[in-house]
Amino acid sequence: SSAHRTLNSWVYGLHELSETQRYLISRAQKISVPGCYATGANLLIKPLIKNSIIPKDYAFIINAVSGYSGGGKKLINYFESSNHESFFYYGLDLDHKHIKEIKFHNQLDQTPIFIPSVANFFQGMIVNLPLHGSSLNKDYSIKDIKKIFQEEYKHCHFVKTEFLSDSFSVNGYYRPDKLINTNNFHIHFFENEKNNQIVLSSIFDNLGKGAS
Repeated sequence: SSAHRTLNSWVYGLHELSETQRYLISRAQKISVPGCYATGANLLIKPLIKNSIIPKDYAFIINAVSGYSGGGKKLINYFESSNHESFFYYGLDLDHKHIKEIKFHNQLDQTPIFIPSVANFFQGMIVNLPLHGSSLNKDYSIKDIKKIFQEEYKHCHFVKTEFLSDSFSVNGYYRPDKLINTNNFHIHFFENEKNNQIVLSSIFDNLGKGAS
């Protein structure tokens, strides 16, 4: 549950979060399991804050889509009924339970805006973090982000930061259900140099890496 994810007396069970996290987990008596959305967001935000690419007082906006298995028995039963809707946003009070977790583990000054959604597929997840180049520290450009992420996660076996076609369908569409039944976590960078914009995007299995 989310009960212990923001307690200093428990070790957060996301070993890629920092260089020392794996060691802390290996010695811990009490380990909290990260939330699925928070896993996707934290591994996108942490390198930005750690390397001072984005300041801690930045107002992040995060959007995401998940398979309906993330909602537990009630949502599974709903989508497997004959009267379900194909897609919907929820958490529109902007108080989803994973927000505290994201803010806490990145030591953010402002509460992120997080808009989750659910679609008619069982498992899989994409978490998106859009950024404009004007929001970056003046010492960095959008082109620097990819290099920094590659360096940050080069020793993380399950995290890949290069473009990988297995995150896409045979028709070239970016789909949240392409890494299911794995512990893999792919980060993609969708950028528009002309508009000075980039979207950092994580794709993974909400029942795999998202529940690890």
